[in-house]
Amino acid sequence: MISIKKSIGASVVTLVGIFSFTSLAFASTAPTVTSSATTAVGTSTATLHGNITVDGGASSTLEGFNYGTSTAYGSVASSSGTFGVGSFTQSLTGLTPGTTYHFNVFATNASGTGTSSDSTFTASTTVPNAPTAITAATSTASQATVTWTAGFNGGSVISYYTIISSPAAYSATTTATSTIATGLTNGTSYTFTVSATNANGIGATSTASNAVVPLSVSIVTVQAASVISTSSATLNGTITSTGGASSTIRGFNYGTSTTYGSVASSSGTFGAGAFTQAITSLTPGTTYHFQAFSTNLVGTATSSDLTFTASTTVPSAPTVTAATSTPSQANVSWTPGFNGGSNVTYYTIISSPAAYSATTTATSTIATGLTNGTSYTFTVSATNANGIGATSTASNIVVPLNIPTVTAQAASSITTAGVTLNGTITSNGSASSTIRGFAYGTTASYGATTTQSGTFGTGAFSSSISSLACGTTYHFAPFSVNAGGTSTYPADSTFVTSACPVTVISFSSGGGGGTASVAQLSTLLAPSAATTAYLNSLSTTKAPAAPVVVTPAKTTTVTQTVVKPVVTPAAVTPNKVVAPVVKPAIAPAASTTPTIKVGSVKIASTTISTSTMSSSSKPAQVSKTASAINSVSGFSSFIGWLGSLFSGF
Repeated sequence: MISIKKSIGASVVTLVGIFSFTSLAFASTAPTVTSSATTAVGTSTATLHGNITVDGGASSTLEGFNYGTSTAYGSVASSSGTFGVGSFTQSLTGLTPGTTYHFNVFATNASGTGTSSDSTFTASTTVPNAPTAITAATSTASQATVTWTAGFNGGSVISYYTIISSPAAYSATTTATSTIATGLTNGTSYTFTVSATNANGIGATSTASNAVVPLSVSIVTVQAASVISTSSATLNGTITSTGGASSTIRGFNYGTSTTYGSVASSSGTFGAGAFTQAITSLTPGTTYHFQAFSTNLVGTATSSDLTFTASTTVPSAPTVTAATSTPSQANVSWTPGFNGGSNVTYYTIISSPAAYSATTTATSTIATGLTNGTSYTFTVSATNANGIGATSTASNIVVPLNIPTVTAQAASSITTAGVTLNGTITSNGSASSTIRGFAYGTTASYGATTTQSGTFGTGAFSSSISSLACGTTYHFAPFSVNAGGTSTYPADSTFVTSACPVTVISFSSGGGGGTASVAQLSTLLAPSAATTAYLNSLSTTKAPAAPVVVTPAKTTTVTQTVVKPVVTPAAVTPNKVVAPVVKPAIAPAASTTPTIKVGSVKIASTTISTSTMSSSSKPAQVSKTASAINSVSGFSSFIGWLGSLFSGF
């Protein structure tokens, strides 16, 4: 039995009875939460605020916040217990200054977890943290390179870094994370600190860097050389600054040009100060360049260039390279030795035995006045401004010898192509001749020789030569050769070879007979302008008979009847038979019109072209014989015959 009391107004009604009913179950849901503004935001802390606005029908057992630098959150701040509707907070720490954070609110009950939407806040900024990893290293003289790693920027962009040296020599700012500290003193030890500055101010200063000592190469100068001799000198230099580190090598570069090539130096530990170095094996009279240098752990410093000239001395002995003899003299040559650093003024040449002594500026001489057959040697010395140098060793032995003497005699046995030349060795000179002969040619320059080899004393000799040109003047001179040389040509001699053979034509006719050379016939039988004009005026012609070719040493007789043709002469062409060009003519009766034909005659490769000539007033028969002979005679008879032949035309 169940008793139910129910208040109705001021009265209370009690119901007593027996009831029958089915129990009802009421379902719960996840809580509903919201966020509120974040408070107490600092550089590394903040307080988050949340509210459970609906408990979902059941108390929450967990409430708190998800947070992080993105909506993925990653961090949780929460509390456990029994929580109903109401507000709650959580304090955050370890935040990064200047960083924006995301967060949401959550609450969990028996039915699940409810979350709010995303909210954000930004941690406060501050001055930067101190840079780290400060390192310093020397670079070049009077400076150092400093590098570092940036610290936290305090949530605000770094405006610049400040670098300060200790001891105070360098202070500067930069936006980079390295700098070159300049103006340092070489040899002084330095450390460096760095601080960063942002909108909030200057951050903490870094710890000091490692210590560095800026260094440079030495500073070195050079002074004039001293104690100069023909082969040695002392070089002088000064290290005016070590560059912060002692030198380990100092010395000099030297040579005959500014490329130097030789070194004189010393090793050790050297500070500032003067130093010297002696050099040897110099060449007298030679100008040398030199510079000082100094090397420390940074590098090598060099000075400017200076020069000095080694002292001069007398020349070295020449070397006699050759001595050859000619009659009563010798040719002596030599190679100069070192001039001692001063130009050679002259050379002195002396023979042994004493017969010749002379001076010259050349490197050869002809020693004259020697006795033929005597053995000689020669020595040479050179002289310069310092005096006479050493004398050379003696030359090879030479024995001057006389050359032969020759004369020429008249040539004999002269033919058209050959001759015998005659000469005489009138003196052997100092030795028998081993070659004798003649130079000859068509001028006094000769150009050809004929020689005989053997051992020849004085006396006449001759040589026969052939293959000469006929009718030609030749020049010749005898000569002879012995150990002393070749004789001098005597006065030029000449001879003329026999005349060349002459080819002639013999002839006979009613008007006379005779002979003439080919050249003469060539001139006479070639028609003149007057003859050609006359022949062309004739009105009747007859074709000429075939020409007759006549060769030397062979006789051909031609007999023809005289007719009256008119002929146009043909051109004369060497070595070619050319037929005359004629006009056709009416041939007269053979019994009343005599003719003579002088045809084209080829003798010894010479062509003579003639014309056919005719006249009714000439004799009926004329005979002409052509032959080759070796003499010229009766030419006037031939001219007379030709005159009688042409007189009627």
